[in-house]
Amino acid sequence: MTAGTENRKEPHFKGVRFFFGLAIGLGAALLFWQQLMLGRMLLPVFGGVPAVWLTSLAFFQSVLLTGYALAHLARRLRGRAVLVLVAALALAAALQMALAPGIAEPSALSPLPVMGALAGLAGFSLLLLSMLSPVLQGLYARLPQPDAHDPYFLYAASNFGSFAGLLAFPLLIEPFGGLMMSQKLWWAGFGVFLCLLAAVGYEGAKVRRFEGAREKRETQPRAHEPSHLQTFQWLFLSFLPSALSFGATAHLVNDIAPVPLFSMVPLALYLLTFVIAFARKASWAKIIIDAQPVLAALYIYRLIATDFRPGAVADLVLVLAVFFATALSCHGALAARRPEAGKLTYFYLIVALGGALGALVNLLVIPFILPLPLEFAIFVAVALVMHLPRDVANLRQGKWRKLAVLLFFAAVLGLLVVAGKYFDPTIVDGILPFVLLIVMGCLSITPGILALFSVVAVVTGLGALPPLLAVQRDFFGVKRVVQRELADGQDYRLLVHGTTTHGMQRRTPAPPSTEALLYYGKEGGLDDVIAARRPARIAAVGLGTGNAACMAGDGVHFFEIDPGIVDLAARYFTYLKECPPRGMAIGDARLTLARDTGVYDLLLIDAFSSDAIPVHLLTKEAFEIYKSRLAPDGLLLLHLSNRYLDLYPVALGAAEGLGWKFARKRSRPDPGNPGLTPSDYALLSPDSAFVDKMIKKIPGWRGPAGMTPVFWTDDKLSLVPVMKIFRENSHAEKN
Repeated sequence: MTAGTENRKEPHFKGVRFFFGLAIGLGAALLFWQQLMLGRMLLPVFGGVPAVWLTSLAFFQSVLLTGYALAHLARRLRGRAVLVLVAALALAAALQMALAPGIAEPSALSPLPVMGALAGLAGFSLLLLSMLSPVLQGLYARLPQPDAHDPYFLYAASNFGSFAGLLAFPLLIEPFGGLMMSQKLWWAGFGVFLCLLAAVGYEGAKVRRFEGAREKRETQPRAHEPSHLQTFQWLFLSFLPSALSFGATAHLVNDIAPVPLFSMVPLALYLLTFVIAFARKASWAKIIIDAQPVLAALYIYRLIATDFRPGAVADLVLVLAVFFATALSCHGALAARRPEAGKLTYFYLIVALGGALGALVNLLVIPFILPLPLEFAIFVAVALVMHLPRDVANLRQGKWRKLAVLLFFAAVLGLLVVAGKYFDPTIVDGILPFVLLIVMGCLSITPGILALFSVVAVVTGLGALPPLLAVQRDFFGVKRVVQRELADGQDYRLLVHGTTTHGMQRRTPAPPSTEALLYYGKEGGLDDVIAARRPARIAAVGLGTGNAACMAGDGVHFFEIDPGIVDLAARYFTYLKECPPRGMAIGDARLTLARDTGVYDLLLIDAFSSDAIPVHLLTKEAFEIYKSRLAPDGLLLLHLSNRYLDLYPVALGAAEGLGWKFARKRSRPDPGNPGLTPSDYALLSPDSAFVDKMIKKIPGWRGPAGMTPVFWTDDKLSLVPVMKIFRENSHAEKN
């Protein structure tokens, strides 16, 4: 730059940075707010299947990629052409959202109908909001602003806006305003956003006024073309956090509930790592990045120690911590490798491509090649392998002391395994977990070697698992059939869905028993109700192994959303053969029950997949459907057992809304009986005399004393009031 131009005051606008940042942040907030809002709108039609949320995430990543590709192509257009494109998309978005028909019931549940429904509802608005962030950042880079040469702080603003939108919908807008109010507020925000766009466009139009001034300055060098290696690094560093985000989301929506409150948590952390990585001062983030190998080692240890089924709250928190530290590490490396402003849109295109690939690989590839849900662990190991060149270099420089410690503990571990195998198995049971934890803690010093050790440990652990009779992984999750000997010395066959056992049958002595087991067993809620009423006509939402079919004299009419469960129950368990059901309706229970013409004396709702609850089956609208299917004195029995949520208040709210009587039972059978498990049931009925009889005469049944009802509707629901972690002093802990 010449002395003359260096001393001359460059024309720029004091508020332009603020307006650009505000427009980009608001647009991103609207994008992710709409993402969660659309996902909620799908529930009553597509059901509470966790894969619906995971498919939605993959769809939004794909839309983001399309928007960034459009922004990259638009960089060659003149300012007026870009404005015309934006105006056309804004008009198309408004028309689509105003005229879009209702969500049609899918003929079959799979990723394609979900993506089609989302595209039909708001494809243009999502595309517009996705495209504008890189377009506005590219426009800012052309302005004569002091920081125009490095506009990536606006990328942090974009991700901060996304983060705010994700938090606002499930924590503020949905619980207090509901879905309808959320849509109205979104439209208001979209109107403000369009006004901001007009203001930014006005400022951007002044770029031409400064073209002459810019030409008078010393010619700036053209941005360097990124190499193939650099492009691949961008792609990989954006792919890995996206893939981990998908896996972390799967943990939450499969084990708690497929709702915005939980599906947004990994996505919010994902966006927060972008904010931190691209912020101008984030040196403290190095502490989190340095902790990543230790967290990863602890996760791998927990995965092995819990029979490859992490399900406790601490495990879910650990999954999120590992994901956050790994994503921050990758995004920090991505920010360090960002190109000059001239290649900004290309950089964002590659980042979006990596994000979309991470989601699509999880949705469309891994379920068909990996029968067990180990992809999160695999991607964590891949992240650790990135450290391997540094570890090897350290060893070459003579830093053998760490390796010697590792080899020592590995030798001790091997000796314990041999001793346990040939002498005393209790040695392995008592000491092995402790030694394994020490080994993995030491290995965290060399993350690359830790990754190799983890692969060996996981493969070894898989080999030690009971043999699988069947494994089924599809749109509805991972289901396994295993056979094992339990504490009573008998062989049992189990149906495991996610992290929860959903059915069991005793196989020895032959022939297989049809006795009621697990939460259907003696003194459980269903056993009590059938013994007290002897209902002639029974319907059950949720099949499991079909155990309930043998608890009623004339059979049960089942409503099951997953055809795979029907197949596993028929092939590997004998309940349906010994006690043929009256009927079997395949599809989401709300839709199939609404079409059904039967009238039932007892309706059992037991439709959880893993520990996740299909919340659309517990809303006011769902209970109105149940009421229409019950006899005037019919009974509605809800199986509400859950590790994370106390759902009794929701059942009480439904009972009060219907004007029905409510009772509840928390069964805690003898821990020495492996065939029975604790269970929570709620009974709702217009027959108040029968419910009072249950409370007075059958042990364990209680009324709603001390409970505060929670009311859920399709429009408005929140899981926060029923989360056990927030209800330490509630009846959930007192009983």
